[in-house]
Amino acid sequence: MKRLFLLLLIFIFNSSILFGQERIIFNGQTLNLQLEVEGNLDLLSLKKDNSYRFFVRDSNNTLHELVNTKDDDNTYFNEFRDVLADLTKDANMSTDEVGFGRYSLKKFIKAYNLKGHLRYAYTDDKVKTQVRLGIFGGITNHPFIDNPNNTKV
Repeated sequence: MKRLFLLLLIFIFNSSILFGQERIIFNGQTLNLQLEVEGNLDLLSLKKDNSYRFFVRDSNNTLHELVNTKDDDNTYFNEFRDVLADLTKDANMSTDEVGFGRYSLKKFIKAYNLKGHLRYAYTDDKVKTQVRLGIFGGITNHPFIDNPNNTKV
C-alpha cells in the first residue's frame, strides 16, 4: 500500500511540473520553455543556472530569441530591443525603456497585446508590500529567554 501511495505521489508531482512548460525545438536544441505571457506576442522563458533566456513567439508561430550580449568593456549591445521594435512596429511602441529583465519584458509585451487585441485583459503582476502586525508575535520563543522545558513564558 505504501508503494502504491508513493508511486501515485511521484506521478502527480511529475505530471504537475509538465503542465506549465512547452517542449520546443529551437536551432537543434530541445527546450522546455515556460509561457510567461500569452497573446498576439507570447513571451517564453527558460531558467538555467540562475539566469534566464527569453523567447518571443509571434502570431505566425515563429520563435525569436531575445539576446543582450556585452562587449569586453561591459557595455551591452541591447539586440533584444531591435527584435522587439521589429515585432511591434505596427503599434509604434518605443523600446528605449525596456530592460532585459523578466518583469520589464512581461510588462512591455502585455502592453503591446493590450493595444493589439481588444479581448486581452492586462493585469499588473507587480507585488505590493503588505505589513501585518501581531500582538503576541514571538513572545513564546524569544531568543534571550531560557526555556529548557519548552513551556510558555
